[in-house]
Amino acid sequence: MGTWYTTTATATEIGGTDLVDDIYDIIISPVDPDTGIHSGTYIQASNFTIGSASETSEGSGVWTGGNVDSGVASVTFTDLGTAGQINNNVRARVKMGTTSPNVDTSFHIDIDEKATGGTTQVLARAVNFFVTIPYSNRWTHEFYYPWSNNSWVPQPASMNNGMLVRTLVNEGDVEDDGFYKYRFAGTINDYQLDADYQITKIAAFRTNPDTGQLLDPLPSVVESGDGAPDFNPHSHYFTYNTVSGVQGYFTQQFYSDAYSTVLGEWHAPQTDVQGNPLDLPGVPYALTLTISYNPPDMWEGWLLDDYLSWLGHTINWDFDTITPTGGVSYDEKMITSVKVPSALRPTSGYQNIVVRGTPDAQYEISVTERTSLKDFTPVKFYSFHGVGRLTTTQDRNIFQIGANGRNNHRFILPEVTEKKMYDIYVSPLGDTKIKEGLPTKLGDKTFEKTGYNTLTIRATAGTEANWDLSGTGTSVRDAVISRKA
Repeated sequence: MGTWYTTTATATEIGGTDLVDDIYDIIISPVDPDTGIHSGTYIQASNFTIGSASETSEGSGVWTGGNVDSGVASVTFTDLGTAGQINNNVRARVKMGTTSPNVDTSFHIDIDEKATGGTTQVLARAVNFFVTIPYSNRWTHEFYYPWSNNSWVPQPASMNNGMLVRTLVNEGDVEDDGFYKYRFAGTINDYQLDADYQITKIAAFRTNPDTGQLLDPLPSVVESGDGAPDFNPHSHYFTYNTVSGVQGYFTQQFYSDAYSTVLGEWHAPQTDVQGNPLDLPGVPYALTLTISYNPPDMWEGWLLDDYLSWLGHTINWDFDTITPTGGVSYDEKMITSVKVPSALRPTSGYQNIVVRGTPDAQYEISVTERTSLKDFTPVKFYSFHGVGRLTTTQDRNIFQIGANGRNNHRFILPEVTEKKMYDIYVSPLGDTKIKEGLPTKLGDKTFEKTGYNTLTIRATAGTEANWDLSGTGTSVRDAVISRKA
């Protein structure tokens, strides 16, 4: 048995009028009319009966007699959408017999579910989203069950009895992309309305850049006093820990509160090269991101469950490390590599340009939008200063590589409706040199941001005469969803 709601049919008649053959419609819906929240119940006409009544013929949906007030001739149940679909409604059409009330009168009917073949309550909701994690040889990441911060139980790729699976989707291209990208896909079982479900806890740990080995024990070990972070000789530590928010289709309309994230940091005092504590505030040696999901309970959310993989919701986790002042000096300053993104979707979020080289190497980085797909002439220039955006006036983006030998330039381009082409190149400054083959001028390295195709969802009705579905385009008749070309 499920949860469903009914409307009340009312009419005004002159007292004493015979109501024979008059029709009154009651709508049965799984959506609470006061809150707009879907109960998770699938309904269809064949689920319902009138208590103690008889069906005129099996499967007709027409019921006579039974628990109804005198004056009601029959009740007919009809699907207004498609039977078996989450957003189907059912009409209970009440046909009156010979009766002529002289005063305000209410007629009652007993709508029941069949003892067998009644409504179905949904006990699972779909989950499908992406997470990006920055790449570096100075840290690694692991997945844990999202219990408390003091619990560090590794989480396998297949979790919740195999109903939820984590997959690395850019395997082999991680270093070129500048980040790992994972998909979490499956279902939440025994779903309850307005409940928040913790999905995963991701941890970032410092590593030896040369060997990839962990430098520190788990925070639970450190906090118990059985171990301590090791800053000798690798003294880098995390400098920031941010989430740029969920990006993808319909995030603002229906998913603004669906995803929640909690960031964690674990701090330890710095030490000198001899391992002696320094009189400096604690620095982060480990980070965590805990992700929870609360599927939207409005009826649109249930409908969009089938489209979650297509909507491409993405959570971008961003952090970096820094090495305390000092480090090795080099006789020659050199830019050794430049990693840039490939083709982007119309709504792609933050991207990374990773520039590697020797410490103190200086350079200018340029990201420009072409006048057209074939015309290299820049029409807009990206500024990495402030909030970062494309402008019509050029703003020089000058940087210097630090002791870690790597700069990560994170940027985001505006959404587009048609294909755009962009150029990225790096210009060495002063006595800095650049490795042969790297992009140093317009046309050396380009990428595109694709345009849109559209998907149209059109409402239909079992009986057209009962619905006003006129109109085209962006009217109430069509729901148009766009995606990349």
